[in-house]
Amino acid sequence: MNPQDALTHLPVNLVNYGVGTLVLIWIIREQVRRKPVNQKRVLGIVLSVIGLLETLSFIQHTPVKALDLGLTVLSLVVGSVLAVIRAHTIRIWSEGYGGQRVVLQQGNWLTALLWIVGIGQHLVLDAVATPELGSSTLLLYFGLIIVAQRRIVLMRATARHLIP
Repeated sequence: MNPQDALTHLPVNLVNYGVGTLVLIWIIREQVRRKPVNQKRVLGIVLSVIGLLETLSFIQHTPVKALDLGLTVLSLVVGSVLAVIRAHTIRIWSEGYGGQRVVLQQGNWLTALLWIVGIGQHLVLDAVATPELGSSTLLLYFGLIIVAQRRIVLMRATARHLIP
């Protein structure tokens, strides 16, 4: 890529990293906050759809090798494995509120650290694959990983008979 092309793509890359950083900060804050498990959450699905559209747009406008797509899928698999591990760092319990039982969840420092490790491994794509591939697929990564982690947390709560 010549210097002029790099300057043309710089704002998009900065936007991707900026949005990704804001989403990561929000996710970590939400992970360590005490909140109900069964709250309806659509964030993972919304981010997955937006991320998929952004990824498809990137692939249409940038030549991407099959190996790079394979590395992206591998990163999503690694992220999913980390999501399963991370879901087991989240405390799940039941508490009474106003005469009703509410199932709560709360992550900890390890939950937050695993999020950072997961994002870091995904962004390595920018160094080893097509430039900007990692940052362009970041919202897709966030969405899929949020959905995977949430599924495991719900399965754990159900297995403990906290959720019917």
